[in-house]
Amino acid sequence: MNKILTTILTLAIAVGITASASAQVAGTTDQSSKQTEQAKASGKHRTNLMDILAKLNLSEDQKSKLKDQVAKTTSESADLRSQVKAGKLTKEDAKKQMQELRKSNQTAIRAILTKDQNKQLAALMKEAREKNKAKKDGGN
Repeated sequence: MNKILTTILTLAIAVGITASASAQVAGTTDQSSKQTEQAKASGKHRTNLMDILAKLNLSEDQKSKLKDQVAKTTSESADLRSQVKAGKLTKEDAKKQMQELRKSNQTAIRAILTKDQNKQLAALMKEAREKNKAKKDGGN
């Protein structure tokens, strides 16, 4: 079960976590950013982790903790990319550090959610992964 959840959360993180998504978990419903709308219009919009987490009936405390975790992970990820771009870090080293960051993020997210929410998350992630694969393989 842990291996499946780890794989699922890794996929979700790979899909990308955006600032607008973290705002959604915080309870806002404003999804009208140009980038999101353009992606949806082009059919390239993929369900991300934050969209799925919003379906888990999160408490206010969980929302706050997840928002903080997402902000931390997003910041650290951006920092790694900046270091590679500036030549301060090799792509290989950044990849290793990104893998560790993902593992840390997965552990933190699992710790915030209840056992039932973790099970529901696994099911929703599987559904999203299948939906995204179907879009990739067959168009829409």
